[in-house]
Amino acid sequence: MITVIDHEINWSAACEEHAGAVNRLARLILGSAEDAADATQLTFERAIRRQRGYDRGRPLRPWLMGIAGHEALSLARRRRRFAWVPLLSTTPAYQPPHEGSPVWEAVAALPPGHRAVVALFYVCGYSLEEVASILGLPAGTVGSRLHTARRRLRELLADDGAERSARA
Repeated sequence: MITVIDHEINWSAACEEHAGAVNRLARLILGSAEDAADATQLTFERAIRRQRGYDRGRPLRPWLMGIAGHEALSLARRRRRFAWVPLLSTTPAYQPPHEGSPVWEAVAALPPGHRAVVALFYVCGYSLEEVASILGLPAGTVGSRLHTARRRLRELLADDGAERSARA
């Protein structure tokens, strides 16, 4: 549990406790371990700068996850605008959990905003209202994105299933 010293958050302990969850969310949104590390760093930098806005009566993790979601989505938009292509890469590409799974390949094909909602709802286990609060969106928008993501995932997985049947 994070300790508060003289009304200040012990950021070393907070980072140790929450960095893994923040990084997992960023990796699910961004699809890249390197970009996720950047988003994780930016999340904690922003949290430290804005710690006066944190309500200490509430849990720290959802507040950090909200910042992480925004940072990852912002980074995804910047990366889309400036597509960097490395000349030589010695680092293997990030593979989501359950590497090669049709489900994770379909999730990776969703737009970043929809991936964020899917990740927070299904992977992190937050409720619809909590996801809305974390991302700073109306609950209706989160519900709509979740519905659209589910529909798109069904389509992608049905296409994948038909493609596999055709090859068999």
